[in-house]
Amino acid sequence: MKLIYETDMDVLPWTFMSRNVHDACIEGRTNDIEQMYREGADLNDSDEFGNTPLWLAYISGHLDTVFALLELNIDINRRTGSILASDFHRACGWADEVFIDILCNYNANINLTDRFGKTPLIYAIEYRTSLSETTEEDLICLLIIERSKGKISKQKKSTTIQLKVYQRTSQMTSFY
Repeated sequence: MKLIYETDMDVLPWTFMSRNVHDACIEGRTNDIEQMYREGADLNDSDEFGNTPLWLAYISGHLDTVFALLELNIDINRRTGSILASDFHRACGWADEVFIDILCNYNANINLTDRFGKTPLIYAIEYRTSLSETTEEDLICLLIIERSKGKISKQKKSTTIQLKVYQRTSQMTSFY
């Protein structure tokens, strides 16, 4: 077994850092993440389950780490995992309005599709959690309103289902 000395650090592949980035995000060690970034670690690299450092920091409850990652210009539209979903897809699937709002403020792409052509809006419709119907409809309205405001980048035309949902919910948004 070879001992690793400080002089050997420049020959180690950066893949060793990925695990450390993930651990630091889970534990909320923002200073360590910033240091690893300065040393060249890939803050967009996902773990074996497709979890990005941003998602790991958020689900672990470390908002300071989430905002630090966002300020380091990570790719919030990165698609990962076997279905190539983004963190925005995951947030919509979990109906997590806080994370959705954060991602919207950093220009997440609502039209980004996963491997099966599903957008975050489709996730909000299909993968509803056990929240009340009112909350789910509010989330869908929020996504449509955000898109109509132009806060989320538009790259593709709306799918048929998005247009149907928009027509259905446009009546509801007139009450807001």
